[in-house]
Amino acid sequence: MRVTCDYYAEQAAAFLADQLRRPTPPRSYNTIRSHGPVLAIMPWNFPCGRSSVSLRRLWMAGNAAILKHASNVPRCALQY
Repeated sequence: MRVTCDYYAEQAAAFLADQLRRPTPPRSYNTIRSHGPVLAIMPWNFPCGRSSVSLRRLWMAGNAAILKHASNVPRCALQY
């Protein structure tokens, strides 16, 4: 997990850079901006490692993330 965290940290500037979509005038760009807090509810059979992949992307863009375990599996939250 540390290796992927380092990868996202090193590549953050490239991932968040504006992307040119239309090179001829009028030019158009895709821009990534922070949207604020994001709530994610982890389903009962969702691997915990997969949720960290999504969280890394959110944090890289400057968002806060709230990860909640599904109510039918309270022990998943105790694992962390």
